[in-house]
Amino acid sequence: MLLRVFLLFFILLLISSCGQRTKSFYDKNEESTYVKIDTLDLMQNSLQLRIEYRSYKEKVLVNLQCDISFNQDYKTKIQQHLNLSLSSFSTEVINIDKLNINNSKLLFNQKTIDYRLKCELQFDKGNEIINNQSVLHLVPASRHKYR
Repeated sequence: MLLRVFLLFFILLLISSCGQRTKSFYDKNEESTYVKIDTLDLMQNSLQLRIEYRSYKEKVLVNLQCDISFNQDYKTKIQQHLNLSLSSFSTEVINIDKLNINNSKLLFNQKTIDYRLKCELQFDKGNEIINNQSVLHLVPASRHKYR
């Protein structure tokens, strides 16, 4: 009797483990690009955007348009014309100078800055819209640099 219960349990465990699906090659081709702010320097009015391309298909990033809000009050827009070739699973950092944040001095000395990012990426093979929100932390011994 105990052997039958053990065999039944073993068979149920075996059947339930067969139902799990791992990511295949084709699933990786469908993953979206990840965009986040890497560094924000309020004194220089600049930021660095990190673009993580997570696919096997190679593409060229032609245009980047982003709407960014900091602490829900301070907004800026970014538009960059690029000709950036993205190979499979590449990571690129784009420097944005001359950032226009209204009253950015009010963000100085904050321990954290919440941001929301909405970007439209235009590739040579279609478009992609990215939404991201996260928190930037003040770099130690700095009053104006966040990452």
